[in-house]
Amino acid sequence: LAVLEKDLRREYFESLTGRRLRVLIESPLEDHPGWVVGTSCRYAPVELPGESWQFGQFADVVAGPADECRIRASSVVSDVPQFGEPRSGEPRALARG
Repeated sequence: LAVLEKDLRREYFESLTGRRLRVLIESPLEDHPGWVVGTSCRYAPVELPGESWQFGQFADVVAGPADECRIRASSVVSDVPQFGEPRSGEPRALARG
């Protein structure tokens, strides 16, 4: 069951790739100066560039590569759809949500 859980978690995180997520910044990313960790609006852990003064604040980011532990994100890009909106060229009926 642990292997199944790990695979499902990774698949879920990967399904968020390219989506804009709101992240509550919570703590520094150990061994990675200039990076922080937070929890997204989709309950996924996200690592992103940031500093300690941002703890407790929200950041809008674009979900990038993921593994079974967390999503790596970057700054928000204005044309990236919110979660549940169709990606560019994707029919609305096929949007994930």
